[in-house]
Amino acid sequence: MKSKPTLLLLAIAGVTPLLPGSLSAAGYTKAEFTRLFKDVKVLKENVAPRDATVGGEIDPVTSVATGEGSRAELKFPDNSLTRLGANSRFTLRGDQRTLDLNEGVLLLQVPKKIGGAKVRTAAVTAAVTGTTCLFEYLPGGFIKLIVIEGSVDLIDNSNPSNFRSVNAGQMIVMKAEDMKAGNTKKAKIQFPEPVDVDLKLLLSTSNLISGNDSGMPNFMQVAQAVEDQQKEIKKGKLVATSFVLPGRGTLVGLTNDTRLNLFKNVQVKDTSPPPTTPNNPPPGNNNTPPPGTTPTPFQGFQPLISGTTVLNNNSLIQTNPHVTAYNSGPNSTITSEGVIYDATVESPFTYFGFGRTLPVENTAFQPYLESKGDGKWAAFKFGSLLINGTPYFEYPSNTTLSFGYGSSGVRNVILAAEGDIRLARDNSFGPGNDAVSYEHSLNLWYSGLKSLVLFSNQGNIELEKWFAIYGGWVDLSLVAAGSTSDVNLLGEVAIWGDLLVSAGQDVKIEHDVAAKNINIASGRDVNIKGKTSSGYGYGYGYGYGHGNKKITAKENLTISAKRHINITNSSELKVLSNWWDHDALLRLESIGGDISVIQSTLEARNIEIEAMQGNITLDRSYINAGDVLKISALGPNGELRIGNSYLNGDQVVRLFAEGANGRVYFVDNSTIQGKYISIAGATVEIATGKVVTLKPGYNKIPNVYTDNPKFNDVGNAYGKFKRGYNTTTPVTVKPFAQRNGPP
Repeated sequence: MKSKPTLLLLAIAGVTPLLPGSLSAAGYTKAEFTRLFKDVKVLKENVAPRDATVGGEIDPVTSVATGEGSRAELKFPDNSLTRLGANSRFTLRGDQRTLDLNEGVLLLQVPKKIGGAKVRTAAVTAAVTGTTCLFEYLPGGFIKLIVIEGSVDLIDNSNPSNFRSVNAGQMIVMKAEDMKAGNTKKAKIQFPEPVDVDLKLLLSTSNLISGNDSGMPNFMQVAQAVEDQQKEIKKGKLVATSFVLPGRGTLVGLTNDTRLNLFKNVQVKDTSPPPTTPNNPPPGNNNTPPPGTTPTPFQGFQPLISGTTVLNNNSLIQTNPHVTAYNSGPNSTITSEGVIYDATVESPFTYFGFGRTLPVENTAFQPYLESKGDGKWAAFKFGSLLINGTPYFEYPSNTTLSFGYGSSGVRNVILAAEGDIRLARDNSFGPGNDAVSYEHSLNLWYSGLKSLVLFSNQGNIELEKWFAIYGGWVDLSLVAAGSTSDVNLLGEVAIWGDLLVSAGQDVKIEHDVAAKNINIASGRDVNIKGKTSSGYGYGYGYGYGHGNKKITAKENLTISAKRHINITNSSELKVLSNWWDHDALLRLESIGGDISVIQSTLEARNIEIEAMQGNITLDRSYINAGDVLKISALGPNGELRIGNSYLNGDQVVRLFAEGANGRVYFVDNSTIQGKYISIAGATVEIATGKVVTLKPGYNKIPNVYTDNPKFNDVGNAYGKFKRGYNTTTPVTVKPFAQRNGPP
């Protein structure tokens, strides 16, 4: 059997994943901007250039152009998705579902069963059908096509019968000038053989697509393509090389480990060396290299402050950048340097700081780093870190006002560690504070900080009981990046800025958490448990309350887990948006596991609960949405199980088990209230003797979409739907296939 080509390790650095927008109708007559970063222009003939805006649309014939370090995402009416990289331009002409790539790099994803699309350059056209691909074109330079999933035909514009098929995990690179000459002579282009690329590495370093980008139309197909390639690698059918294509263009280099190995082992000879004495190694040495000469893996560009460092009221952090603190090393108190990290132009922080090629679980982390201020951070890397108080922050610059305010110094700080980061009332290590006080906290209220990141590469982040994090308008990120790393919030978090949490394994929350926007993601489970009395009483004007509101956001709250989400024991999740903020959202999303809300409360303007492959259980819970409540089990055998609960969506309630064998199962008495109520499952069942009370809007009849109704039967083998307000018709039963119509 013919073996596959050797695998080319590929990294596209400096590009961050964007999030997709909403669905719309079919066609390529227009496109809507769904995400923008920095300088993006809309160009149309005889019209002055204008800045692109999220929600704005373009129609034929219109071009979109991005500047240095800029990106754009657009969606077409059929849900096709395109993302444009920096210094790029494409034109929507409206003919035959074709995009003209004038220059730069473009990602195109066409959903399955939608129909084809094309990306056209001056010499060749990529024909895309239900596929995800990256296409790059530099006039006078080169053309590069990478197929992530599916397959693409690369077609010779002058000779359409001449084409080359490129499959998932393959790349083809061609010189543009050679193709232009071939077209002039009406000669066939000689397509080179595709080479295999490392999709897992590509998705972890690209800024146009990420392996965690679950909102993409073809997310599952992309994940499957990566998994299939990893199986080929394990079988030995694909072999990794030491080559890397570090971004745009065709320049192939070596991996960092290989470069270090070369630098340490290749000697440069002087053509006129001075006289030397003969080299006479000791007997029996056999020229064996001395110990310690084996090159170490690349561990990032940040200098390491080894040992355990303690940060508290006696510590100083200067963003020039320097840190003065107690350390477990021989000199006790140390002053060490950090580095300035520019997230807008340098590689992702995981690589910059630690040499990691895998991203963190929360895909919003790198865009978060880029979006804060001008993207510059004072970054420090420790062996491990203990925070048992509040350091003093200084922002050295040419202009400094009182308390540091008005200073032009960097106001974003990253405190990173190779191992654990603990925030605790622990004075057993080092001098610490003089005494353990009632309020032992990291208090950022008067710090002058804009953003703080705590980042552990391989350890856990522990906010221990009786310790807290407080702050005014400070954004906070807690990232435990290792595959077995956890974030445990056993103490209180109360800030006015945004909170981002990411764990390679689990997130556990057992105390009050309050912030403006909250974004939590885990590589395995998210567990929110318990009703504990607060150690402190600070809400700082939010009116959060303590002891029963576990997670409270002012605008949006998103929780995503690769496996399970468990919300139990009188937990409360609330989004306290203003009455006019109709977009405020509380969203729970499990990728491959179950969602359980047991004896708990969810409240927000809009609530979405979605299990892509698992089941959803709502037991003894109160779920209240001011506008829309959507609960969906999407897997083929997904079950939505509801018992002894109250569910409300003032405008719309949708309870769907979308799979071919999905079931909506009411195991106990419950109440559902909303203007429009829709319940859908291949099977919809109410347990024997149980009653589900429906309270729709005036003169509205709830719709139940199912091919296997197990309710309201004559023999009382099953339970019943009951209409509130003394109406006679409880529900209208329709075929399951009609479930996605209007409410």
